[in-house]
Amino acid sequence: VDTYVDELTKAKDNVQQKFGIRSKDYRSAAQVLTRLGKKDDLSGPNFVPGTLKGKAIALSDQNGTITLDPNKTSDNVNGAAAVGHEVRHYLDAHGSLGFAGNTTERTTAKQQFTDSETSAYDTTNAIFKGFGRAMNSNQLQGAINDSVTGDLKRWDENHPALKSASDQNQ
Repeated sequence: VDTYVDELTKAKDNVQQKFGIRSKDYRSAAQVLTRLGKKDDLSGPNFVPGTLKGKAIALSDQNGTITLDPNKTSDNVNGAAAVGHEVRHYLDAHGSLGFAGNTTERTTAKQQFTDSETSAYDTTNAIFKGFGRAMNSNQLQGAINDSVTGDLKRWDENHPALKSASDQNQ
């Protein structure tokens, strides 16, 4: 994880040079680094290794634990982007967006997941921009849509009776 934090720091510095300290991309990367804290100060999220299903490199429980699948990080920039993405979910869950999917209404859950994934992928893209690897708008929207689909699938698995009622009302 320390390697990914070092890459996040480089991304933040590069974004600052390219876009300035007031840019949304700089603020996003800086907020993630602030939440991560300094090495060994134990103020940031708890990272645990694990095997994740599907394409996920990292997964946050939104309560401070982030599972990282070390076998899926193709390089340090992708690892840093995955860490930043999940830390953004944590920040959003404890900020203005609240816990995504913490509802009994599927339509509301879908909107919460969309807001949360959009915010997290904006952070991912800010990190990629720091290394000249920005996603284009189609790639960004595709990633958001794929994540929302996965989030809703997990929500449905955890709320089978609510999903059935939602399907009947549509």
